[in-house]
Amino acid sequence: MAIASDFGTIPSNSTNALFRAWGSALAAKLLAAGLVQTSDTGQINWTTVSAPGAANTYQGYEIWRFDDTYQSVSPVYIKLEYGSGTAAANPSLRVQIGTSTNGSGALTGATMTQQAITASTSSTALNYQSFICASSSRIGLVMWAQLNNCALGLFIERTRNGDGTENAKGITQITMSNSGKNQQTMSFESGGVPTAQTTITCFNPEQAQGSGYTHSTGVAYVGAYPVIPYIGAAMLPQMIGLMAYFNFCLITGTTINTVVYRQNRTYVAMPNNSFITQFTRNQTANMQMLLLFDTL
Repeated sequence: MAIASDFGTIPSNSTNALFRAWGSALAAKLLAAGLVQTSDTGQINWTTVSAPGAANTYQGYEIWRFDDTYQSVSPVYIKLEYGSGTAAANPSLRVQIGTSTNGSGALTGATMTQQAITASTSSTALNYQSFICASSSRIGLVMWAQLNNCALGLFIERTRNGDGTENAKGITQITMSNSGKNQQTMSFESGGVPTAQTTITCFNPEQAQGSGYTHSTGVAYVGAYPVIPYIGAAMLPQMIGLMAYFNFCLITGTTINTVVYRQNRTYVAMPNNSFITQFTRNQTANMQMLLLFDTL
């Protein structure tokens, strides 16, 4: 099961109803993608939970797990907390990955470092568009893509073989907001010790058909830059959940097609102001995000 979907919610915690609306909408999308919510006790109740009353406050959590072939040998559990960022009204997610839980909300076994993905603004004016492309073994998420200083990005996927198939060797997590970024890859083969990078690295582009530069044949092309995870200093095969493009080459919401691991994939361009400083290409931070947006 997989989904590629956009949905609109109001990015605000200013009332209980607004906080419940965006949080429950995200949870519903994760369930629809094929992820499994665990039976851990004490998880957030979207009918009764109150909005945060202060900045940097989390009102509750959910624990989700992968539901794929490798879950039995390289288990992935995701603790997702819902709350506030730099002000009580500003939405925030806090995420951590582990290999097991204690049944009451604590991750156990090998764990990654917890990461907060925080917005530094909010709005009650209208619904802002969010995008999710996820399956039972992968999450690609951008919340409130078009609101300056509010977009939140979360990408979780298994490491890959050279042909693009998933393997049981490791798990990569990337978090992004206007206030920071983090990449962690945890190797199951080295006892689950995670390595963290504060740089999200993209390399030489694939040629993608879209609405960027026009080739001499009259077809428009744009460079799609692969995002490469690391374990220590070792580069791994590229992720599929996100790529990058040179800033201002695409209009927000434009879809492009490119070949990744010998398969034609569709990506959607995120706004130029969402994550402009969060990718590194030859030490130049002028890249923007392409989010995978198909269900292959």
